[in-house]
Amino acid sequence: DKTDEGKVILLTSSLPNEGKSLISVNLASIFAISGKKTLLIGYDLRKPSLHKIFGLNATHGLTSYMVGRYELDDVLQATEFNNFDVLVAGPVPPNPSELLGSKYMAVLLKNLREVYDFVIVDAPPVGSVTDATVIAKETDGDILVISQGEISYKFEQKVLSDLKVSGCRILGAVL
Repeated sequence: DKTDEGKVILLTSSLPNEGKSLISVNLASIFAISGKKTLLIGYDLRKPSLHKIFGLNATHGLTSYMVGRYELDDVLQATEFNNFDVLVAGPVPPNPSELLGSKYMAVLLKNLREVYDFVIVDAPPVGSVTDATVIAKETDGDILVISQGEISYKFEQKVLSDLKVSGCRILGAVL
């Protein structure tokens, strides 16, 4: 369906600390301020940060929902902005890749498309773990966050190649 194109956007980077969470928050904020119902998902289960940025409860979130401890409405948290909800990562699980690679994440994203105008997925770095490439094919595209002078061109090309192999559509990059 063409009306859904571009609704679910994954943001990732090559390595940790390149600013992808900050860019994710800013992008989601812009959509929400412009009147679009927006959800920001903390998909980085190994080093979650969205709960800290927003001062939200981290005791339940995506992981709690994925293992069936909470319903979706119980883990979505509103922000101070209208039209802007956050689904924090939740407690760090013993098996992040297995949990994120389950069919439940694809179903979750499908269901969220019906509720939100935009879903922004703050994913872990592709150069560190494969979590972002696992879900990439379920999104409408990826924005790669690159920290200038920190990553070699060759490594960045490998990351891009990994994303393309995963079936992800590259929307662009933020330097």
